Amino acid sequence: MKSVKKILCMLLSFCMLIAIVPTITTEAKTTMQEPAYQGKWTYFSVDNMIYKLNSKDGTTKKVKKLNKVFDITDISYYNGYLYFTSNYYIGTDSTDCYICRMKTDGSGFTKLDRGASPLIWNNKIYYIKSKHITEGYYEYDQNVGIATMSLNGKNPKILIKNKDDSISRWSLLAANGKLYYTKYNKASQKTAVMSYDIKHKKSSPVYKTSSTLTLDCNDAAYIYFTVSDLSQNHTLYAYNVKTGKQTSKKLASDVSLLAAKNGTVYYYSYDTNTTYSYNVKNKKTKTVLKNHYLVNLTLSKYQYQVVDYNYTQEEFEACNYKYDRAKSRMKLNGKGFKRLIKYYVS
Repeated sequence: MKSVKKILCMLLSFCMLIAIVPTITTEAKTTMQEPAYQGKWTYFSVDNMIYKLNSKDGTTKKVKKLNKVFDITDISYYNGYLYFTSNYYIGTDSTDCYICRMKTDGSGFTKLDRGASPLIWNNKIYYIKSKHITEGYYEYDQNVGIATMSLNGKNPKILIKNKDDSISRWSLLAANGKLYYTKYNKASQKTAVMSYDIKHKKSSPVYKTSSTLTLDCNDAAYIYFTVSDLSQNHTLYAYNVKTGKQTSKKLASDVSLLAAKNGTVYYYSYDTNTTYSYNVKNKKTKTVLKNHYLVNLTLSKYQYQVVDYNYTQEEFEACNYKYDRAKSRMKLNGKGFKRLIKYYVS
């Protein structure tokens, strides 16, 4: 009988211990920044209007127009909210940018902080923080550095100070526990792709060059950048974020990197007026779409992607100079291309 009571007491004590010990949960870690889609919906903008594309059937819907905003860029989706850059400067000769967020139904719009190029990564916002400067009739955004803040805009903190205005405000990527950005050294006159280890709070160069360097896109495995020298030599680089190894591809002309997915990078060639795909592993290049000047590519979960099509001079003149670009849709193999929304940029 005593042994039974002893066992019962031990079981009761064990149950009480379980009750008072808090449940430990771990947050899922993502290997790169959050995309611009939620399920079948891919979010994009034209001027100050946010739209969504049904990537299954290619149809579009309006989400929200932001009054007093000149344009919207850098849209990403996370946990019921859209995060993006809103430019309040009316015109193309300067900027007055804020990191903003709102719910996917257009409600709950909030300015979070001054800055641009927000990345949503592991439940935080990483961005290029700025301050707005007014000098007489001229005003502009000054790059303060790379910063982070909570998803609601609280606790902003500068991670990397922008000394001597050396950090580009338009190039910020995240992959495998590190931030990637470009930095110009005035003394050496070289531009470097830099990696910042968030855990150890340390920056180190990935690649340096005295030529023109453009860091544009990444996927979970690689960051992609191009280097062009004065002799018109153009090279595409894929940097493996896990191994640190680089793969390069010589290009026949200057290109614009559009997007990357699963080890394949998509780029537009100015000389051939053609968009190509290049697979890093098998080193194969495929033609995606000819005779279409594509500027941006926003990746979707399903078949239809969002692209920006640049008008030819003949098309620009034919519409009496009203439009010079069109938000369009297409599949990643170039099929199903269709212009959706005409607008003017220049």
